[in-house]
Amino acid sequence: MIRFVAVGDLMLGDSSSTVGFGIHSRYAGRTIAEVFSDLAPLLAGADVVLGNLECSLSPVGVGDSRWARDQMRGDVVYATAIREAGFTSISIGNNHAMQHGDAGFAATVRALRDAGLHVIGLRGSPPWACDPVRTESSTGSSVTVLGYSWRPRQYGMGQTPYADGPLEAVLRDIIRAAATSDVVIVSLHWGDEFVSQPSEADVAAARAMIAAGASCLVGHHPHVTRPVVTMSDRLVAFSLGNAVSDMLWMPALREGYLLDTVLGDEPSVFRVTRLHTDSEYRIRLGGEVPASALALVPLATGQYREAVQRGLSSQRAAQYSYLLKNATRLASGVLSTLIATTVRNKWRTIVDRIRDLR
Repeated sequence: MIRFVAVGDLMLGDSSSTVGFGIHSRYAGRTIAEVFSDLAPLLAGADVVLGNLECSLSPVGVGDSRWARDQMRGDVVYATAIREAGFTSISIGNNHAMQHGDAGFAATVRALRDAGLHVIGLRGSPPWACDPVRTESSTGSSVTVLGYSWRPRQYGMGQTPYADGPLEAVLRDIIRAAATSDVVIVSLHWGDEFVSQPSEADVAAARAMIAAGASCLVGHHPHVTRPVVTMSDRLVAFSLGNAVSDMLWMPALREGYLLDTVLGDEPSVFRVTRLHTDSEYRIRLGGEVPASALALVPLATGQYREAVQRGLSSQRAAQYSYLLKNATRLASGVLSTLIATTVRNKWRTIVDRIRDLR
């Protein structure tokens, strides 16, 4: 039996709309211990504490403007604060892992390991799609933690240094891990942003991973919370939302879940605590989330596509409004870069639509 605690995304670099006043700008050159101060007591004593690092920790960014170089990039010293808060394991298998290139990725892995953290989600050596991280609990139970990104690659060419194998490869990893471990935990960067229920396809994939031997699935990427349920007496958290973020423009983006459970031979028993991001980007604790708020209502393909479009539209409108209200807080030159980038992207969209109509 092991005690397992998990949260969702740790976004410790300025987002694209907050370069100059986001979380990295606010805590640049400083410890971020105060960000985690309320959270730390809930992590204490757990055998495995997992979060998803949705940024690089690197002294140098990639890009031809400050907007590009600074977004989604935190300081190397943040790794120590993460460890001191009580985390034991950090997933780097996500679509922003390579935003600052090979050097930024390597610096992130090195910083995490130097801080004493297990790095989850690295590409494995055959036959492993993911490099398995094996540990033992205080009671001697063995646990393997795996991590994968199922989001499209956004940065770099060729094979990624993080694990992004298809479902079949993940299932093979789970079967191998379950043969030698009492508990298998799988971290997944999956689903679409700003949608609060998973698709029927994701639910089917979750059932397959549980059947293969996974004890618990922990999801992230949507930036909103999704259901936390048991399947065949095993635990599935489809998305734990944002734990640390400067995406303050929508209430749902300020919210996250902390999952606290005991995993082993018995049916999974768990507690979910609500997290909230305050105006200083610090994690604040809410109450326990009732089971009724965690219910699973899978969306069929058509419903899911419509929900994705609604979520993207609502988020984009809120983000633009927030950006306009805070334009004077942006770093020098960032606003002009943002405007130029937005216009260029809109033009590309129009051109693509015209091309599709031909």
